[in-house]
Amino acid sequence: MRGRLGAPLGSALAVVVLIGVMLGVTGGFSLSLVLVIAVLAAVLWAIGRRAGRRQGDTQWNRGAEAPLAPAQSPSRGGVVGALGRVEVRELILSPAFGAGVGLAGLIIVVFAVLSPHDVDNSWPLLFSLLPLAVHPFVGLMVVAAHFGVTRARRHGCDELFDSCPVDRGARLSAHLATAWLPAVLAVAFALLFPALISLGNDGLYGSIHFAAWLDVITCGALAAGGVALGVALGRWAPWTLSPFAALFAVFALDSAIGGGGRWAPRHYLATFDPSNRVDLLFLHPRPGARLLWLGSLAVLVAAAALFRDRRTVALRVGGGALAFAVFAAVLVVRPIPAARAENIAALLRDPAAHQTCVSAGNGVEACAYDEYADHATRVADEVRPVAAAVPAGVLNGVRFMQLYTKGVHSLPGEVAAALYGTEPANPAGVLRLRFNSTPDSFRTARLRLAARAVGAPTEPGPGGLPQVIAGQARGVVLLWLAGRGMGARADKLARSDYAGRSRPGDRVGGDATARGMAWSGACYGENGPVVWAPQDLEAARRLFAADTATVQAAVSANWARFVDPGTATNELLATVGVAPVGPAEHVEARRYTC
Repeated sequence: MRGRLGAPLGSALAVVVLIGVMLGVTGGFSLSLVLVIAVLAAVLWAIGRRAGRRQGDTQWNRGAEAPLAPAQSPSRGGVVGALGRVEVRELILSPAFGAGVGLAGLIIVVFAVLSPHDVDNSWPLLFSLLPLAVHPFVGLMVVAAHFGVTRARRHGCDELFDSCPVDRGARLSAHLATAWLPAVLAVAFALLFPALISLGNDGLYGSIHFAAWLDVITCGALAAGGVALGVALGRWAPWTLSPFAALFAVFALDSAIGGGGRWAPRHYLATFDPSNRVDLLFLHPRPGARLLWLGSLAVLVAAAALFRDRRTVALRVGGGALAFAVFAAVLVVRPIPAARAENIAALLRDPAAHQTCVSAGNGVEACAYDEYADHATRVADEVRPVAAAVPAGVLNGVRFMQLYTKGVHSLPGEVAAALYGTEPANPAGVLRLRFNSTPDSFRTARLRLAARAVGAPTEPGPGGLPQVIAGQARGVVLLWLAGRGMGARADKLARSDYAGRSRPGDRVGGDATARGMAWSGACYGENGPVVWAPQDLEAARRLFAADTATVQAAVSANWARFVDPGTATNELLATVGVAPVGPAEHVEARRYTC
C-alpha cells in the first residue's frame, strides 16, 4: 500500500503545480481551473489505459494443501461491509481521489488563506456558496468511483471477479458503501473553509442560522451522490471517458436550469445555482427542500447502479427515493408565498423602515438591514475618523444606507409582482452602502463620505462616466479626508494600482487618465464617480506624509476655499507648506474598468 500512495499524492501535487503554472499563463483562477480539469481528465484517462495494459500473464504456483476448518457462511451485510473497507482503501489510493483532495485543499489555500477578503459579503451568502465550492472535489469523486468499479474490466480480469462467490450486486454495494468517506471530507471542507476565512476576514457580517448548517450537509450529500453516480456509470457505461462526459452533461444541465437573468425557485433543482446575483435577503432560499432533493437523487442514482444485479432491492429503494425526490421538487419549485413576497417587497420599497442605523459622529449615520446590523456598526467605525476631520455642520444628516440597485428584472417573479407600479427605493441624498465587505468596499465608504463633504459626486454621471477633478484642490482634500485614521495604509488611496487598465497585469504605466483612476473597488463592481490627475495623487501622498495637525488646521481654516472647484492643487499645498507638484496632465472622463 505504501508504494501505491504515490498515485494519489502525485495527483494532488500535480493539481497544485498545474494550477500554479496556468495562473501564470492565463492570469485568472477560473480559466485555470477549467484547463486543469481538462488536463487532469486526459492524465487520468491515460493512467486508466496504462493500468489496463500492464497486467501480464502470470503463472500460478499451487502451494501445499491445508485442511480448512469448518466456517459459518457470513451474512451478506458482513460481506458488503468487509468489501467496503477494502474499497475505501482502494478509493484512497486512486489518483482521482488524490487529485480531488488536492484540488479542494488548493481552493481552501487560495481563497480562505491567501485571499480571504475576496469572500466579500455576508455569512449566509458564504454558506450558500459552499455547495458550489465543493463541486470540483465531487466531480473527481465521480471519476474515482467509476475507476474503482471498472478496475476489473480495465485490468482484464472480469472472469476472475465473476468466479468469486460474491456476486456483482454485493461488489457494487461495497463500492456504494465507500460514499461515507467523500461525504465526511466534503463536510469537513465546508466547515474548514469558513473557519479559516473568519481568521483573515473580519468584514463578513450577518448571523449563521440553521440554514447555513443545511448548506454544509448539502456538501456531504453532493459528495455521496458523486460516488453513486460514478458507481452507476461504472455499471452501465464502463468506458473510461464516461464520467467526464457525465460531468459535462451535469454542468450543462445545471446551467440550463439556472439560466436567465431572473432568480427563480427552480434554480435549487441544480446542483449549484449559477445565477444567484442578488443578496439572499431579496430571495426565498429553500435549503431544506434542496437537501432533500439532492439526497433523494443520490439514493435514486445508487438504486440505478444496482438495478441490473439486485432488481428487487433497487426497485424498492429507488421507488421510495423517487417519491421523496418528487416531493422535494414540488417543495423547491412552488411559488414564493404571497406574504413572503410582500415582506421582501417592503424591504425594497422602504429600506429605511427595515434598517438599523449607527452614529458615526458629526451628523453621519451608517445604516444596514436589520439582519446585517453588525455591518452598519463596522462601517460607522470605519468612517468615524473621516467625519471627525470635516468641519462641524458640513455633514449633518448624511446617511449611508444599503440599497438594492440591480433592477426589478433580477428579483423573483413574485417579488416583482408585489412591487408592481413601484421601484426599489433609491432615496435622494443617501450615500449608497454596498453589500460587499472587502477592504476596498470600506475604502469606498470613506471616499464616498469625503466626496460628499467636498461637494464632489458620489456616484458616476450619465453613461457611468466620472467627473474630472484634475488639478482641483478639493480632489486632494477628498483623498486626505478619506485617509484619516488609516495610518500608513492611507497611501493606497492615492495610488492607481489596477483601475483603468486594459490588461489586468498592466499595473504600471498607462495614460494620465488611467494613472489618475484611484477610486477603490473597480474589480468589485464599483464604478468611480471622479478621476484625478496623477499629480493630484502625488499631492495627496505628500499631505499624508505631512504633519497631521498642520494639515487639519489648514483645511479647517480654509475649508470654503479648498472645496471650491476653482482652487488649484498647488494653492492647497502652498498653504500647508508642502512642495508643489507639476501641472496637472490632461485627463478625460472614462469609465473605470478592472
